[in-house]
Amino acid sequence: MVHAGKKFGNVEKVLVIMMGGYGNGMGTGGWVVMVAGMALFWGLVIFGGIMIFRGSGKSRSVIQDRGALGILDDRFARGEIDREEYEGRKAALSGR
Repeated sequence: MVHAGKKFGNVEKVLVIMMGGYGNGMGTGGWVVMVAGMALFWGLVIFGGIMIFRGSGKSRSVIQDRGALGILDDRFARGEIDREEYEGRKAALSGR
């Protein structure tokens, strides 16, 4: 290191270390690991978002696909209606 025409010798090495210099930086391997880590991170964030929204849509479609007879079966199983009412409503829904 030359400062105002004078050489300081080992002072340059000390200043570089004190000021946070790390030689060549991360090098090629460090950059590859950093890029791969960022790609993995954002891939997981996107995948997690897709899985959250896909899961919330699935529960609604299951309720819609179950139909009236499925709901009637559930109500009978929970004891909300008795056998006579269950049979009558089932016959009405089946078209008998």
